[in-house]
Amino acid sequence: MGPKQDLKLPDGQEPNHDLEAIILALLFQEKVVNSLANRPGLPLGNELHRLEAIWLICVDYGISRLPHTLQSKIKVTKPHGILLPTAIPRQNPIGVPPLEILLLVVRPSRDASSIVSCQICRAPLGSTGAPRPAYDVLSYAWGDPSKTRHLELDGKDVEITEGLESALKHLRHQEKPQLVWVDPLCIDHRNGQKRGSSPEYLRYIYAAARRVIVWLGNQCDDEREVFKLLETLKPLDLNNQRVVFQQVFRNTRIAPRFKPFRKLLERPWWDRAGLLLQLMRGCKITVQCGNDSADWESFLQVFSILHEKGQMNGNVNLRYLETLAHAIYIVPGEVSEDLIMDGMNSEGLHTNLDAFLSNLERIFAGPKPDVNWVLALFKVSSHLGPILTHLAEMLCGSGISKPVVANSTEKKLGSDHLAESSMEKGFGGSVEDAQVEVPVSSLTQNEEPSMATDSGNVKSWSSDTATAGIHNLESKCWLRVLEALATPLKRTTGAVIRDSTRGKKLEDYRTIYEPLDPAARAFRMLKIDPTDRVASPIYCEHIPVDLDALNALNIRKCPLIMSYDFVETAGQNEIFLNGNKKLIGCHQLALLRDLRNPNIPTFLWLDSLCIDQDNPDEKSLQTDLKASISQYCARILTKSHEQSKIYQRLLIQNLEIRVLNLLPASDPCAPIECTLHTVSLQDDVRFTALSYVWGDPSVTTTITLNGETFPVTINLGAALRRFRDPDNVVVIWADAICVDQSNLSERSEQVQLMERIYICADQVLAWLGEEADNSNVGMDAIEKWAYWSTSMKGKTVENLSKIEDTIPDAFNKDTIKAIWHILERPFWSRVWIIQEAVLAKELNLICGTKKLSWELVGEAVHCWFRLSDTAYLHNYSYGEWEAMNTISSGRPRLMMYLRNSGPSGSKLRTLVEFCIDYQATDPRDKIYGLYGVASDSSVLITPDYTKTVGEVYRSFTSAVIQQEESLEVIRSAGWGLPRIDTNFELPSWVPDWRGTGDTGITLLEGSYQAGGNTRYIVRVSGSSKTLRAFGSSCGEISDLRHGDIYSSSHGWASFCEKDMQRTYRTGIPVLQAFFRIIVLDMDWEEKRLTSDSERFFDLAAAFFFALGLLNQEPSGKGDNENPSEPEGNRKSSEAEHKHSYNVYETGNEPDYVHYFRKWLGQERAGRSDQTILEPFLGPPNAKSTIIWPEPSDVERGGPPEESETKGRGVPETSYLKRGTRHFMNFTTMVARRMRGKCLFKTNNGYMGIGPVGLKKEDIVVVLYGCSVPVILRKVKDRYALIGECYVLGLMDGEAAHLEKGVMEGFRII
Repeated sequence: MGPKQDLKLPDGQEPNHDLEAIILALLFQEKVVNSLANRPGLPLGNELHRLEAIWLICVDYGISRLPHTLQSKIKVTKPHGILLPTAIPRQNPIGVPPLEILLLVVRPSRDASSIVSCQICRAPLGSTGAPRPAYDVLSYAWGDPSKTRHLELDGKDVEITEGLESALKHLRHQEKPQLVWVDPLCIDHRNGQKRGSSPEYLRYIYAAARRVIVWLGNQCDDEREVFKLLETLKPLDLNNQRVVFQQVFRNTRIAPRFKPFRKLLERPWWDRAGLLLQLMRGCKITVQCGNDSADWESFLQVFSILHEKGQMNGNVNLRYLETLAHAIYIVPGEVSEDLIMDGMNSEGLHTNLDAFLSNLERIFAGPKPDVNWVLALFKVSSHLGPILTHLAEMLCGSGISKPVVANSTEKKLGSDHLAESSMEKGFGGSVEDAQVEVPVSSLTQNEEPSMATDSGNVKSWSSDTATAGIHNLESKCWLRVLEALATPLKRTTGAVIRDSTRGKKLEDYRTIYEPLDPAARAFRMLKIDPTDRVASPIYCEHIPVDLDALNALNIRKCPLIMSYDFVETAGQNEIFLNGNKKLIGCHQLALLRDLRNPNIPTFLWLDSLCIDQDNPDEKSLQTDLKASISQYCARILTKSHEQSKIYQRLLIQNLEIRVLNLLPASDPCAPIECTLHTVSLQDDVRFTALSYVWGDPSVTTTITLNGETFPVTINLGAALRRFRDPDNVVVIWADAICVDQSNLSERSEQVQLMERIYICADQVLAWLGEEADNSNVGMDAIEKWAYWSTSMKGKTVENLSKIEDTIPDAFNKDTIKAIWHILERPFWSRVWIIQEAVLAKELNLICGTKKLSWELVGEAVHCWFRLSDTAYLHNYSYGEWEAMNTISSGRPRLMMYLRNSGPSGSKLRTLVEFCIDYQATDPRDKIYGLYGVASDSSVLITPDYTKTVGEVYRSFTSAVIQQEESLEVIRSAGWGLPRIDTNFELPSWVPDWRGTGDTGITLLEGSYQAGGNTRYIVRVSGSSKTLRAFGSSCGEISDLRHGDIYSSSHGWASFCEKDMQRTYRTGIPVLQAFFRIIVLDMDWEEKRLTSDSERFFDLAAAFFFALGLLNQEPSGKGDNENPSEPEGNRKSSEAEHKHSYNVYETGNEPDYVHYFRKWLGQERAGRSDQTILEPFLGPPNAKSTIIWPEPSDVERGGPPEESETKGRGVPETSYLKRGTRHFMNFTTMVARRMRGKCLFKTNNGYMGIGPVGLKKEDIVVVLYGCSVPVILRKVKDRYALIGECYVLGLMDGEAAHLEKGVMEGFRII
């Protein structure tokens, strides 16, 4: 693709780097250097090294959050030092523009498909007196160098990338030649690439151009809407543009158009925009995508509006918030200047870290590793402050408030050169080791990026909790950043620094405070070492932090907790500070113990421990800095004596709880004032329990509680304001206030009282939230449906049109949408509401000003669910069924079932599995939150919040195995299942009860007995981390296929096509075996299929029909399309998958036979249906052959009368349309059962489906005590559980009778 030369290094070496990567790296270096140059007095080289080290730390963190497969790819494409800003030789100014440049002359052509013909010419540019030609500069993402096209250049055939060819074809004129400058072909190599690729040289070329054309690539149809919107906004002034945007955000019909906008911004050029725009300042820029174009100013106006404060909050329709949030982080403030140090405002990034990581994933998925690394470093540099701020807030689990920047005229990062070390090195080494080392795993080519510990892909990057064990990656990242920022300390002679070996005899009992530079705005933070042993000694050490460095990097928060000191008696409790003993008071010791985390370090600022109290000068200076330090603390604790005014100890033996007295106020806007009162559930106490979603704990408002200011979440504050009475005190129990959330012991005790609390409450008020999304209409409609359903008890609904006689707007789209929004509110996804709703004597749902009893809501939900059954499809139109299916598929149905079952109606394991995708702020509550409604809770587990999440999940799983004497619980576990994150360490056999992150992935449905009558043999050993089980190995996976039922049939049915002439192990044709596998050998009611049942033939007919129908392209563009077919003989079949296919009339031939025959590529030729279907049914006279039933006389009678079906879309009932009639049922069922799974074959002839994460050479095993087979993977001398699987021929105990079915032992880690 054109000649390339390499960047010259000082030692004369010439590494083979891509020219595009070098240009981008030079632009990056220039941007960094210019930013640092604006801050005089800083040593440029040292600061650049320090910045670069921090960027690499954050890139390494981002890599560790990417999918495992992509991490493996990045592992072998480590960053080349030559492309880092510190390693690139700085370019000397050339002073004057080049005298001449090379230009590409694109010859005209009327044939758009013809090869591009060009020639290179030289054109004057500098002050030669010759006229300067009018030319365009083409700016584009070079693309994959392995995907090339050809052009004719000076009579020779030259390879270029696909993207460049596409751009030149669109720029080519029909009548006259075009002059274009494009970097891979026009950089003048006579001057050397060192000169020709320098930003200054390129800037002269760009400045002299007529215009710069930004080529985004060929256009998709839906992206045309983006340019139409830009054209609409162009003539409006900025204020009117804002008005238009706000209207668009609120309008659910228009807002979806922003999805194409996001797709457009995901084009590769935008990742380069922040760098390439340095060359384009002052140029006329046109953005072109296919044949559509818009000027750069139009895009800038959109970006500025999207980035305005508040634009992404109340003005945005919540349904499209995620799309817009991702869009603005693809192209953030990088279009403005001075981004490297100042960055963009961190406010708001806490909700969009997943968007940032999504962009990073897209960058590293690019085809050119060198370019990927430069762009990744630039992306991180532009977001450095917000990223680290967000990670700090995650680690502290604190409120995110408006950032306040400490005032500083000098912004510095430090002056020491940064050495390299391993990632695991901390502050526990010698003073010499701890000065300025930067443990960056990706800093050198000999080191590797950190990798996730578990296999499988990361499905979701965002973390909702601050629970121990989840934030290990974030903690390591911040530790390494703090090391890079550490201010060098003077060492005290004779000081003893603690060795990393615990228990070493300490020789010096004096606390050491290394003096701080009085000229620097520096302070010490206290790092508390983690441990999972509550009673173990407290080890901590000081880490110096420079406030000006934080400010310069735009870091608004550190992972720092600030606690104000309190009056203490003489200290009598030992801790170890900087390796030396120190005596502290009992309250201070309790504070350190409470804050100490079992998995990750805790960072604390406590003036009595962080300030040298014996140094008056330091004490005075640090006291003055206290206000500035507090601004950088992600969490601030209240004073201990103030906290004691709010919470007094509860006596669990007396069944004591606290209730909230909500004081009256006639003014709805008056501040909320409350008091806490301790009561006993043994007494006749009257109160109302509140059921609600906490909401984002980082966004709070304040109430007055016992005379003190107390933070509550926005949603709880709104609920209290809604339930406050103007004249009387309202007594409420709300867990966030009535339970001391900072007291782990109290939380553990109160969870065990939850059942009594909700049973004793006069009523439970379920707060859905304030009025929004037309909720008043939705609440009224729910009430109407409930009363209609009650009136129809004992009656049969033959046609849903009768409903509209009672409820005129029953199927109105706006009404259905309003109901759907109510049922999709976060309230329904909270795990605690299960217990609260089931146990309540009286349950009322409140949404805004509307109130409904649970009985009415339950009646409506039951009605919708009953009417949405696919068995009713022949009674009403698809649109009506879709409406019923939409509003009946939510979680309220599960609540209705459990409430009707009553307390203790289900086992805890069953409830936890049902609710695995419900949400909980604390992951331990996925189990504890269901404690009060299960029949066996007390036998399996005792709530204990001092245990880590992993310990809770392991102990619960072990207890279930022992109690049930079976391995059924491990069916929810395995490395092959999607994981929220792969850095959460659990044994492979322990389910991750936090959920998969994909609510569509479920356990295998149906009742199986793969283990037969074998006896459960299990032993848990090694601190509950290794499971030893017994069973039989049934084959090794030799082939696998990920398939989608809605893709071409060659994407899933072709898995067995080459074996269609063979017989499966069970004696049936392979094609029939494949059919039984994808439906799990069950009908839509989860009943096992038998070869003589009507439903077997219904599903088989739909299968035959699907094979032929799905083999064509969507929208009738496949091979089966007959252009001469009259339009009236065609109709569109749309199933739940939303694809459209052409379905043709088949005359007197059954549709399923016709489409099956077409799929096989056969002619009818007078053959019978039985003969055509023989590959599925079996050969004649074979024992296992199925005889296809002949249609009855009734079935031959044809479709219903037109008067009964006109306008209703009722499917025809003739046997000729059997495939059409059951197609939607079949595809919907298979799509659900195949979701998140893949097909596989074994080396001994079995076929089945298993988790998406399985690999070749994994083994199929039937474990004794487990109802389904599982997939295991050999890991050294042990095995890892990958997940459950369905294998036809092994589901009913067959493995116990195999000739080689010898019992084997499996140690599962």
